[in-house]
Amino acid sequence: MHAAPHEQAWNWYEFAFGTGMRPSEQIALLWEDIDWVGNSVRVKRARVRAQLKPTKTYQVRDVLLSDRMMEVLKRQKAHSFEEGRAPIFLNPMTGRAWPDVQEQRKTYFQPALKALGIRKRHAYCTRATFATTALMGGVNPSYIARQLGHKNAAVTHKHYARWIDGSDSRKEARRVSRLFGRA
Repeated sequence: MHAAPHEQAWNWYEFAFGTGMRPSEQIALLWEDIDWVGNSVRVKRARVRAQLKPTKTYQVRDVLLSDRMMEVLKRQKAHSFEEGRAPIFLNPMTGRAWPDVQEQRKTYFQPALKALGIRKRHAYCTRATFATTALMGGVNPSYIARQLGHKNAAVTHKHYARWIDGSDSRKEARRVSRLFGRA
């Protein structure tokens, strides 16, 4: 068994919740995809059923990383960086690449949900959590769309607006009042 399997699982999920990447994209990231100066990661492949494939949209995109996500990568370096072209996130039990997200989900995600008393969910929920949290925090929907690899903000709105509509109506009404204040 390799060192610190729990830290590696933590790193995986912190990165998933903090970037909104598709699990199939995250599992295929290589260290060479990281731009340490520009604080970004180039997303250009996915791993599905042990096969490397293009991303779902067949588009390459750069995901900008927060300082916290850069710290996750620095922690993860101790576990997989010396492996050369190895994926960033390895199976901590074997030290090899995860063949697919299903194995990763069965090993860590579902047991964690069960231990917390949370009903079963798809690991893709990390992506939805990123999107809704960013939208609720007032992040520009166009920026979120680019981070997620959506064609435009309309796609982001279609998928995630139902979770935030009405949550900040009073705050938004005050913003409009300030913009169109008294004459």
